[in-house]
Amino acid sequence: MFSRQSSHRHRSEKNNSKKFRLSIIIVIPVLAASVAAFLPSISHAAQLNQEIASSYNKADYETTAKLLEQEIKQLKEKSAGNVTVPFGEIFRTRLLLAHVYAWKLSKPERALTIYQDLIALRKSYGEGKELLPYELFLLAELYERKEAFSKAEACYKDFLQESSVMQKEAGDRELIIMNEDPIKFAKYQIDSIHLRHNTPPKYEPLLKELKLPALMIHYMAPFLAYALVPSIEYDAPTAIKTDLAGYIRQSPMNLSSMLLNYNLILHAASGSVDESSEKAMLAYFKKYSDSFFSLSLRYLLYKFYKESNQGKKAEQLTKELANIARKRMMKLIVEPDTRFASPETTWQTFKQALIEGDIDLVMECYVPTEQNMRQLYTALGKERMKDIGQKMRPIEKINADDRSAEYLITREENGKEFAYPVYFFNINGEWKIAKF
Repeated sequence: MFSRQSSHRHRSEKNNSKKFRLSIIIVIPVLAASVAAFLPSISHAAQLNQEIASSYNKADYETTAKLLEQEIKQLKEKSAGNVTVPFGEIFRTRLLLAHVYAWKLSKPERALTIYQDLIALRKSYGEGKELLPYELFLLAELYERKEAFSKAEACYKDFLQESSVMQKEAGDRELIIMNEDPIKFAKYQIDSIHLRHNTPPKYEPLLKELKLPALMIHYMAPFLAYALVPSIEYDAPTAIKTDLAGYIRQSPMNLSSMLLNYNLILHAASGSVDESSEKAMLAYFKKYSDSFFSLSLRYLLYKFYKESNQGKKAEQLTKELANIARKRMMKLIVEPDTRFASPETTWQTFKQALIEGDIDLVMECYVPTEQNMRQLYTALGKERMKDIGQKMRPIEKINADDRSAEYLITREENGKEFAYPVYFFNINGEWKIAKF
């Protein structure tokens, strides 16, 4: 649903660049393949999906659970009979069953067991090993509900550890970009646990700074919804038919609902923000106050208000963000960094960072997928970095548009002049070095 409409939006932007669009969701090949891994197969949908959907929509969740248990049993029998059963089919059925037990039947202990089994299941499948362990977020949420905060934190830390390993092994630019915001989310959730319960009293947040223009969460929202909202095929159609603001107000306070509603708002405001979608956003802010997703949505709405000359409303959102930042002892950056306002300013920032030996700033000049360059600059050392920076020449534009740019830099080697390309990408208003 989201991907088909988003690609239409993406194609139309060049012809309508002045009209602000709240949501731009790009489904890259890796993301599309990952979503496909979660989707039920057609053959399976023909068997029990209709009965499951019927019972779920009637709020007969006991029957839904029984049908899902029956489905899982059938899938196990198929696997035992040497029939290849897709990982997504097995995984998503259990994910929905855990969701029903946790949030519809109020049986968190049963849900916990299923989530724990899912961790082992994912690791046993080749397909599963290629996906981030999102079930850890759902498991952590249940531990928080049980006030087992140390176990919840352990789940988020396990996610960070597995994500780190995947980033080192993958070497895939799109995958690394996809990992960035879930990693920030995990750190944000750990901070939330400690700040909410004051443990320890002088807690230092893991996520001390968040650049809202650099957030990519709205780009990958459809994938996250399929990974973390197993009931989306039943709940989304119902939500779309109702008053969205009212639907959000009566939604549960859990991660699945939070993410589903986030997607629904992006969908509703895909052309431009109208009175209905604006009310839905305000309802979301009230419902999910300082959630990670509310920060992203506030920034997108703030951007809309600024570009449509609604200064007072934009100012109100900056005040809300400032209050959240104060409460969480973190820095929220709303405007794109002027140091990266153009390829030329980024290059100057990069050069100065080399001269000063500031590796953190050097890495800020790169796109997120080039973070492995940190090892190179660390190995060079400050003196060598300074020497490189001082000798670095200005760059010369070859071609550029509003999304990417190609420049050349020349340097002398053994008495001869050589030219090398430097590529830049515009990421939410900030130009970053993509290749050099």
